[in-house]
Amino acid sequence: MFNLLKRRIILAAGGTGGHVFPAQALAEVLVPKGWRVFLITDNRGNGFANEFPEQVEKLVLNMSNPSGAGKINFILSFWFLIKSLITVLQFCILVKPSIIVGFGGYPSLTSMIIAKVLRKSSAIHEQNATLGRVNQMFQNQVDLLVFGLRPKNRQKRKVKSLVLGNPIRKAILQVNPDEYFKLPTSSFVIFVVGGSQGANFVSSIACDAIIGLPENIRKKVKVLHQCRHESISEIKSKYDAHNIKSETKSFFSDISFCFNRANLVIGRSGASSVAELCFFGRPSILIPLPTAVGNHQFLNAASMQEIGACVILNEKHLNPADLRKKIRYILENSRAAKRMASSAKKLSKPHAALDFASELENLILREMK
Repeated sequence: MFNLLKRRIILAAGGTGGHVFPAQALAEVLVPKGWRVFLITDNRGNGFANEFPEQVEKLVLNMSNPSGAGKINFILSFWFLIKSLITVLQFCILVKPSIIVGFGGYPSLTSMIIAKVLRKSSAIHEQNATLGRVNQMFQNQVDLLVFGLRPKNRQKRKVKSLVLGNPIRKAILQVNPDEYFKLPTSSFVIFVVGGSQGANFVSSIACDAIIGLPENIRKKVKVLHQCRHESISEIKSKYDAHNIKSETKSFFSDISFCFNRANLVIGRSGASSVAELCFFGRPSILIPLPTAVGNHQFLNAASMQEIGACVILNEKHLNPADLRKKIRYILENSRAAKRMASSAKKLSKPHAALDFASELENLILREMK
């Protein structure tokens, strides 16, 4: 076992919960193992980083990346990059990490550059079925490349690459998921989830599809609906007008409770959502975000659809009637629903964080020899 004083690690993740939550899950494993863990994130990412272990020390990059074209925006973008590189460099010199791990987002870009400058051991974790922009840049320049889902592009790589799964947060792993076939049949719980960023399209079309269900089904339905704060009143009033029981919130603090009660999940197909969906083993209707970089949400969902674990619907041509047909099919065909649930469960990798931590420890041990 190597010296505890040298067990220092920087996790770099920003932008969305899809990057931050797996970093949190890894931190929850590393801290009890004696690692001193540091998180580099940005303003947006910090909004999802409230439940990291209290021992984790954070550096929040207080800057934004200007959008749009033009010389001024180019200059500002360059200035923000230089400023953040200096900040991260100073932080790394102070912390003296054994390894730096990038999970994606702007903080991952600056951290991977500084890892190269300081010749630090490094790893990246790609949550999706295709590499994001930052991870594409550094895929052959790190010591370890870890995938959450089996990549669609199975090219030969210059570095060690593994498919370990997406780390799942401790609060979720502590739940013992109810077997799908043991859920009550007297009622149907539909969980509509928009992901960490919310999803106006999914919220709106799911609500319109559900309120149009036949009355005999509506009587049995209860909806747990996550949407943006500004949409809560409108969506709640629609359910009330059709006598549908619902809980409508911008954020469910106990997301595991929602997954565990659900007979059906409707949502996007970000990597963390897919991992949690598979952990609980629930049938799902997934509507991939069409603007996702590299079409990664479709590829994530496709990995589930290939084994019959979900239904994929294309946002471009989707209407409430088509979504309603799929909802009815799953709710009225228990055998098909159970097959989907079982298939989803087969994709679950609940030990992903532990496996990733072990690989990082092995990497550091090899570097010390």
